[in-house]
Amino acid sequence: IVGKNEISNQLTNPTFQFGKVNYVITPISGKCTGKTFEIPIVVKPNPSITNELSKSFCSENKVNVKLSTSIPSKITWIANDNLFVSGETLIESTNDSITDYLMNNSSTEQTVKYKLKPISNYGCAGPDADLQIQVFAKPLVNNTTISLCNGDTLNLLPKDAEKGNIVPTNTLYTWKATEMIPLDILSGYSNQTNPENKIYQILKTKTISGTIKYDVLPISSSLGTCIGDTFKLIVNIHPVPNPIVTISDTGICRGSEITVNTTFDETYFPSTIYSWNTGQKTKSLVITPKQSTIFKLIATSNGCASLPDSVSVFVDQFLPNTNAGSDVTICRGDSIELNATGGKSYVWAYEKSLSDTLINNPKAAPFVTTTYSVVATNDFCSSEDKITITVDKCLTSIKTDQISNMSIYPNPTSEIIYIENLDANAMNGYRYRILNALGKEIYNELVKNNFTEIQLKTLGAAGFYLFEVIDQKHQIIQSHKIVLQ
Repeated sequence: IVGKNEISNQLTNPTFQFGKVNYVITPISGKCTGKTFEIPIVVKPNPSITNELSKSFCSENKVNVKLSTSIPSKITWIANDNLFVSGETLIESTNDSITDYLMNNSSTEQTVKYKLKPISNYGCAGPDADLQIQVFAKPLVNNTTISLCNGDTLNLLPKDAEKGNIVPTNTLYTWKATEMIPLDILSGYSNQTNPENKIYQILKTKTISGTIKYDVLPISSSLGTCIGDTFKLIVNIHPVPNPIVTISDTGICRGSEITVNTTFDETYFPSTIYSWNTGQKTKSLVITPKQSTIFKLIATSNGCASLPDSVSVFVDQFLPNTNAGSDVTICRGDSIELNATGGKSYVWAYEKSLSDTLINNPKAAPFVTTTYSVVATNDFCSSEDKITITVDKCLTSIKTDQISNMSIYPNPTSEIIYIENLDANAMNGYRYRILNALGKEIYNELVKNNFTEIQLKTLGAAGFYLFEVIDQKHQIIQSHKIVLQ
């Protein structure tokens, strides 16, 4: 270089040793040249970071990174502040190792950057370097207590950020059942040595509540394998109540009250709550439904709800218009067919003079004036009506004072007629006579006893007959029409 009064070179020493550069200088002033001389320049090498610049660790582990340089040097370093990581050194330090105890407080991978500045022992500063340390999340699950019902599935998948949990993606679990109380009623539990992505078991108890305690080990496997601390899982298993509605499906008439009782032993079911679909909270239900309804009951104890039990109640809206018929008069010994209307079924109040009490049209043959009552029913609604049958002796008598205590029955008859005559002892020489419809005499016998039986069917065909009482002078004292069916 000619004509310069200074040397301004940027010298680089690419080696790890001292380098030397000699400059030969000739001074010139005008046309005068001075004596040549030399200036030696020593070029010291700059240090550089030679250790790996990327490391990874599980949370809560001690970072131990040995720092190294190309030439003997001191290294100053400082970490940047990651809000999700604690334990990093945030003041400038001079050390040949980084031994921070880093804790990742999130469920995702975090990175802490360390700025490294090397300065050689002879004062030359090398280029800065960034050391990146990946801190993998370590699962942290707090002790957990849950309640299940008999036969329910334990299906526990701890959630991140719930109750302080740290649950990285793809966390797996192993577990061991450590205590069963009481042992003899619990089933379905087991140990799991191969990691699973959730805690899954079908647990059962018998008649009382039981508890199973587990030790659970969480393992994060998405980025690195970070093993968390064992946590306690306590599972309480409760039996399911089984209330039974004690009545079968039934029906009532509108406006009627019905009681629906329930049988259920609450011994092992504390504080059982009963819930009917009508809103009542009682064990038994007393209600007057306005329309047909299915009443459903669910019982709940320890959070375990029963299957619903139910009963269907049909509400009959129609009251039958029961009509037993108009009052009537018959002759003693006669019978009459009653005819009740208005219902689907009928029940007559028991009376021995009725042929049947469970039909609408029984035959009545009372000996004395009688009032009959009948209850007619549609489906479940009933009403009552009455009919009075007045019994008349129906005797045309010439000397009624002599045979006022005589009755002829049944009339009509299908075979036999009976003559009940309490005055028979005073009727010496009197006779009973029967004439057919042509006036022909077919029966003629003396009055002998208070009670006489006549086989009318053997005397002729069905039709009308005339019964007569004849005195000693062959005069007709009394006559009565008889019908043979």
